[in-house]
This record gives sequence, C-alpha cells and structure tokens, in this order.
Amino acid sequence: MKNKIFAFILLLLLFIAYIIYTSFNGNTTTDVRKIENIDGTKYEIIKHTTDTIYITKTHNSYIPGDSIYVETVIEKEIPIYTYMNVDTAEILKDYYSKYIYKDTLRLEGDMGYVSVIDTLSTNKIIGRNWKYDIRDKFLIETKIVKELPKNELYVGGMVSFNTSDFIHNISTGLLYKNKKNRIYQLNIGVTQLSKTYIGFGTYIKIGKK
Repeated sequence: MKNKIFAFILLLLLFIAYIIYTSFNGNTTTDVRKIENIDGTKYEIIKHTTDTIYITKTHNSYIPGDSIYVETVIEKEIPIYTYMNVDTAEILKDYYSKYIYKDTLRLEGDMGYVSVIDTLSTNKIIGRNWKYDIRDKFLIETKIVKELPKNELYVGGMVSFNTSDFIHNISTGLLYKNKKNRIYQLNIGVTQLSKTYIGFGTYIKIGKK
C-alpha cells in the first residue's frame, strides 16, 4: 500500500514538473510579438496605424474704429502759408474719402491665412474686418489589439461503459492549458473491480481553421 502511495505521489510530482518545464521552456523560438500595457492590462498589438487629418476653422469679425487703439506721433510740424494755392474742395474730398487697406498673412506649411481689412476716413480707422482660415492638424492613432493567452485550468470527470460490466470505470481529473495552447491531463479513477488508477496525458495543437 505504501508503495502505491509513493508511486502515486511520484507520478503526480513528475507530471507537475513536466507541466512547469514545458510551460516555460517548451518554445525556444524568439517571441516577436509587440506587447503593450493598456490601462494596466497587457495586449498584443495586431495592427497599428497613424493617419493625419486636417480640420479647417474659419472666423470673420468686424471691429468698429472707435474701439481700435491708435497712437499718433507727430514728428514734424509743417507750417501753412496763406499765400499758398490750396484747393480746399480737393482737400476736403480727400479728407472725407474712404480708403480700404487689405493685407493677407499666409501661415507656414499651407496651414491657412489671416486677412485684415482696414477702412480709413477723416485721418482715422473707422472700421476693421479681420478673418482667419486655419487648418488644424490632427494625428489619429488606431491600434487593433487582442488579449494575451492565459493559463487555464479545467476540472471534470468521465464515466466509461462496456457491454459486460455496464459501468467500466469512473474517473475525475484536471485539464491544464498553458499560454502556448498545450493541454495537460491528469486523471484519477476507479474501475469496476474497485481498482484505483492514475493517468496523465498531453495534447498539442497541430492546426486550426
């Protein structure tokens, strides 16, 4: 009886050692998978793409002249002599005329432009219209991931029948599948003759559809 118990323990320890050895050393090839930690969970990167998109933003605004700060600097006073031939009507016409100044500033990298239109009359800015048309650049990063394989443990049982004894044996056991899709089986059962047995096996994936 002691010999049977010793043999049982020895077989169980050998089976566990075999599982541990093949789980960590069964695959000698280099793992070229790209693994990334996302929110505390490791995933295998299946596909990683980066796309560039542009979104155009347009704005048009008008500012009244009295709200525009203008700094006037008089560099030199010019005397006006009464004997000069002055066309008063022409001066007044020019004074009350409206002059429009347009300027467009192009941004680098074809990212858009800013335009400014100033309207001047009576020697001051009476209004300003400014507009921008800018393209914002965005990078869209897409990652397709899948969960990494996990070690899995199953428990179950089996009953086998035959024509003479009806119930031939009853067993229970464990199935262990490691991350490399290798399955290991350990069974303990009793036969119709009340003989106890232990068995183990292993399965390796050879293909898939």
